[in-house]
Amino acid sequence: MYAARGNHAEVISILLDHGAEIDPPTDIGVTALLLAAYDGHDQVVQILAERGANLKARLGGDGATPLLLADRRGHQSTVNLLVDYGDEAPPLPPRPTCCS
Repeated sequence: MYAARGNHAEVISILLDHGAEIDPPTDIGVTALLLAAYDGHDQVVQILAERGANLKARLGGDGATPLLLADRRGHQSTVNLLVDYGDEAPPLPPRPTCCS
């Protein structure tokens, strides 16, 4: 977790090479991929996605996925990367109603 939040891609690779679990969540459902996507750490996101991290992991509070967190925070390159690895594009905001 700390390596993902700190954008330490090399450390993450070493940990995974030595058998670290890729998706162990905290007690509120936070995973390394959620943290990396939230912070826009593209290299970390790429490593985790390539190694099979769960792209559909959901944050405990509001159920946000890595893609949604990256989108909310304006990390377009991270959004694009997650989509490239098979996640779905973020939904469009609802259209305003007119003329009720």
